[in-house]
Amino acid sequence: MAEAVVSIVVARLTDLLIEEPVALHGLKDEIQQVVTKLELMKTFLQDADSRISEYQVRTLVADIRALAYDAEHVVETFIVKASSSAWNRRNQAIKIKDIESKMSLLSDRIRENNIKSTSESSNSSSEAPGKLKRFHSFKTLEPEIFAETGAIGLLDEMFMNVIIIVGRDVVRA
Repeated sequence: MAEAVVSIVVARLTDLLIEEPVALHGLKDEIQQVVTKLELMKTFLQDADSRISEYQVRTLVADIRALAYDAEHVVETFIVKASSSAWNRRNQAIKIKDIESKMSLLSDRIRENNIKSTSESSNSSSEAPGKLKRFHSFKTLEPEIFAETGAIGLLDEMFMNVIIIVGRDVVRA
């Protein structure tokens, strides 16, 4: 479950980096580091989830999930408040650096608990290091019924069914 949360936050932060480059100017590198560290942590979460019955691992997973939400909140707040004053911009920058230091502590806890990285997750995060990609897609899948027969074919089938049910020829409108 924490793996899904981290994936969603990584996707959101990546989208914000792409969509709001002007608003995030000056902290883009720090935010990208947060995204990279979250992706790395995600590779350990499958093993951690399988050991969720252990108290230390359970609290570690909860802390990672909470930190992911905090990172998303800080970046979104930064976008909203950054233009208001230099003090707000500096304050949000400090919060992002604080998140980075907490991530380092969580990485240490991952090693201490001997949590292993999964190859499936690590392969997906190492495809294009340093390159941003959108995680959401606007492609709408067409239902199979339309893909095979097309809308016209579907209407013809419905028309033929009406003819069979009524038992006589129906004039097409």
